[in-house]
Amino acid sequence: MIRTYTDVGKQDYTQVEIEQSINSIKWEEFRTSDLPYCQGKCLEIIIKECKIPLSKISRMELHGVIKNSHGFYALDVTYKNGHAKIYIADNGVSSCVVASDFEPNEKKERVTDGRTLSALSKKGFFTYPVDRGHKYIDEEKNPRQFIHEGIKYCIDYVDGCFFPFLFKMVKAY
Repeated sequence: MIRTYTDVGKQDYTQVEIEQSINSIKWEEFRTSDLPYCQGKCLEIIIKECKIPLSKISRMELHGVIKNSHGFYALDVTYKNGHAKIYIADNGVSSCVVASDFEPNEKKERVTDGRTLSALSKKGFFTYPVDRGHKYIDEEKNPRQFIHEGIKYCIDYVDGCFFPFLFKMVKAY
């Protein structure tokens, strides 16, 4: 996850205040009807200004507090390339996005380096080589996903192959 604090938000709110408000969020399903007027207008303006499609918003927070008296709202948005959470502060006169989180989707890159496959095989994650000259592996009873030296791997099948391949999971920016 990548958290970004806005310069506009830093003018009125400290990072500690923003973090405390984020940690106290109580998510509820997103809706456009039966909203309290002020919170609804604030979210409407933010959604319009940030060009967020309503169909991409899944959850919201309407009743948070920052600085003991200012409103703190949040939107949970799913995009094609990842998942975003947008945090909004409202002082009663104006509102602004104070921070956002973004978690990019992962994509799979097939591992074809024989040395990497051999090293991971020796660690017991799978059996390699299964057949000389081919980069597929035999997972047997091993986990479908594992982390080795901070790198996330998954074992998955490719159409037309009886044996799976090893994939490295990387962030899709």
